[in-house]
Amino acid sequence: MWKTVLRRVLIMIPQLFILSILVFALAKALPGDPFTGLITPETDPKRIEELREKSRIERSAADAIYQLD
Repeated sequence: MWKTVLRRVLIMIPQLFILSILVFALAKALPGDPFTGLITPETDPKRIEELREKSRIERSAADAIYQLD
């Protein structure tokens, strides 16, 4: 039984890594950014820019994945 549990855990590790890369790539492929949905006629463009800078959305893919500064 322990062999089965260990084997499934060892299989799960690369699967989670591949899934996280896939989800990240799909999120990057979408048009716009996460703050596009927040824009209303009353929204200050400076506020949206502040949110983009704070979230560091313009980072490269490697920086975003590994959160390198």
